[in-house]
Amino acid sequence: MVRAGVGSPPNPRLLLTGAFARRSRASNILLLGCAAAPHAPAAEAQGVRRPAHIRGVTLIGRIAHPVAGLLCLALAGCAGPPPATSTLEAELRAADGVRAEALRAGDTAALARLYADDFVMITSTGQVRGKADQLRDVGSGVVQHQGAAERFLKVALYGEIAVVHSESVGGSLVLDGQPEPHRRRYTRVYVRRSGRWQLLATHISVVADSVKAP
Repeated sequence: MVRAGVGSPPNPRLLLTGAFARRSRASNILLLGCAAAPHAPAAEAQGVRRPAHIRGVTLIGRIAHPVAGLLCLALAGCAGPPPATSTLEAELRAADGVRAEALRAGDTAALARLYADDFVMITSTGQVRGKADQLRDVGSGVVQHQGAAERFLKVALYGEIAVVHSESVGGSLVLDGQPEPHRRRYTRVYVRRSGRWQLLATHISVVADSVKAP
C-alpha cells in the first residue's frame, strides 16, 4: 500500500467516502432525535440521560409541534367557510330590490353605493352609459321609474358573479316625462366585492309588439 505524503494531492475517493460518512451520521442523529421526541417525558422521568445532540433535537420537536398546530388552527379560522348559495341568492335579491326602490325614489346616494365604479349600461336603443350618466339623469328626473315591480325571469349564481334576468311592464320607464309603453327585459350582472353585491352591467331590450292596443 502506498501512503500519501505530506505534499501529495488528496485522494478523491477518500474525500467522497469521508463526506458520505459524515452525512450518514447526521441523518442518523436526526432520525434518533425524532424517534425519541414523543417518549422524552417518560425517559426523563426514569432518569435517563440522553446525549446532547439527541436532547437538542428533542427540544426542537417539543417547540415545533405546538407552534405548527397553532398556526394551522389560525389559518383555518381565518379562511372560514364560504356563504351558502341560498344565502348569497337572498343577499342578491335584496340588493336588486334596493336598486328598484332607489330608482323609484330617485335616491342617487343608494344607487351610488350599489353601482360599481366601472358600471356599464347598454340601453334598448344601443346607447352606452356609465355610472355618472345614470346618477345624473336619475337625480335630475330625466329618467324615472314607476308602476309595478319587475318580474324575475331567472337568477343564476356563479361563485361571486351573478346574472339576473327580469321583465318590466309597459309604462314603468319614464323618459323626459313621457312613459315608455313597451315592456322591457333586462340582463343585469352583479359582482360580490368586500362582502356585498354591486351592479356591474345592465343590458336592456324592448319586447317587440308589447304595446297594448287602445
